[in-house]
Amino acid sequence: LADIYLLYAEALNATGDPSNALKYLNFVRVRSGLPAYVAGSAPVAGQAELADAILKERQMELVGEGKRWFDLVRTGNVIKIMDPVLKRRQIAAGTPAAEAIGFSDSRRILWPINRSVINANRKLVQNPGYGGE
Repeated sequence: LADIYLLYAEALNATGDPSNALKYLNFVRVRSGLPAYVAGSAPVAGQAELADAILKERQMELVGEGKRWFDLVRTGNVIKIMDPVLKRRQIAAGTPAAEAIGFSDSRRILWPINRSVINANRKLVQNPGYGGE
């Protein structure tokens, strides 16, 4: 249920209904024993901050369920959140710092759409980096 509440809160926030988004975010927080956020105060003062708070709550609430990567891709936060992690790992594995590319290659974020799926729906466009852009 927390997954659905938080997705709904994300959708409400994205469509300009922050008060209801905060309500559903707080349902999850209060149920888990955390204090409710207050509208207009940190860390939910604006739409971007509320979106970050929802994403953070999803990270904590759904740990181990395999949803984090898809949350980051859906919200456009892969580079912001994961790029420093990947670059650190590349450097630790022996890649010179100047050559650590992180997620600068879009193929590290999205996989290609299967050709049969594109053939079945001509309105689909192949993901960047796989031809057919």
